[in-house]
Amino acid sequence: MNPFFRCRYWLTQVILVVIGAIAIACLIAAAPIVAQDNLNRVTIFLDGRPLFEVAPAGSLTAQQRADYVSDTLKHIIETAPPTIDVEIAGTDNLPVIKVNGNHLLSVTSNDTLTGRSPKEQARFWQTLVQNAMERAFLERTQDYIVQAVFLSVGCGLWGLISSWGVGSLWDHQIKWLFHKKLTKSTHRYRRQPALRAEIAGGTLILLFRVTILVFTLIYTSNLFPQTRQLSRQVNDTFVQSLTWEIIWVGDKPYSFLGLLTLIGLFAALIVLAKVVKKVLRSRILRLTNLSRPAQQTIAVIFHYGILSIGSI
Repeated sequence: MNPFFRCRYWLTQVILVVIGAIAIACLIAAAPIVAQDNLNRVTIFLDGRPLFEVAPAGSLTAQQRADYVSDTLKHIIETAPPTIDVEIAGTDNLPVIKVNGNHLLSVTSNDTLTGRSPKEQARFWQTLVQNAMERAFLERTQDYIVQAVFLSVGCGLWGLISSWGVGSLWDHQIKWLFHKKLTKSTHRYRRQPALRAEIAGGTLILLFRVTILVFTLIYTSNLFPQTRQLSRQVNDTFVQSLTWEIIWVGDKPYSFLGLLTLIGLFAALIVLAKVVKKVLRSRILRLTNLSRPAQQTIAVIFHYGILSIGSI
């Protein structure tokens, strides 16, 4: 196979893998929110990090309990000394978690996981809260802030240099292969594959450079409690906007993510129908004694049959 067309083939495959990975990542990111809604539980966060999930209790909803715990922990971090004492009070059936003597959360049977008693669940959450509070105070010390600033600057420089390096590699080492192919291709129909491959390669390189910068920004934002919390809020808002059913198709509402999934499945169906049609014509029907028009007709019937069945 011509090296150029082999390069073009692998570029196409890599682009498809990247698109598929992005789609799967969106589905995975949206899955926890859907699960929380189905279980009627809400996650408690401290400085942008998840602690645990709580369920409704009595007249309080799960969201109200989670907001109270989050606000209480935040207030303690801002006003209390660095020493933290997390203890368990109450009874075995209704233990109460206290932080520095202040009520934090009453653990009910709805909060427990399968096989755990409320007392065991409270002890487990006691350890989580103790470790999370100690880490929160550590991240507010001057030594940690100085180290995080130096680390964020280093990561930022690494991201910029890496993005620039990938772009420079494309411009000076790879792109000239496409220009060389275009120069040799005098016929305009022969120039089209080379031009399309160059555009696809440039798009892939651009996506890779943007990915490097985005991951660098995410990593540096997670070094500080304030920016980590802001990053989580932005991420939650983005994921929720993808899962809100605000697009109406006929009488049925769809979310943006659901609509993208539907379009992706239909595109995959079209590709599958084309592959089946090609295999029938080139591998199976050619072994028969049918005429070429008859083979074409059978392949077309299978092609549109797959599209019709898949659409239904």
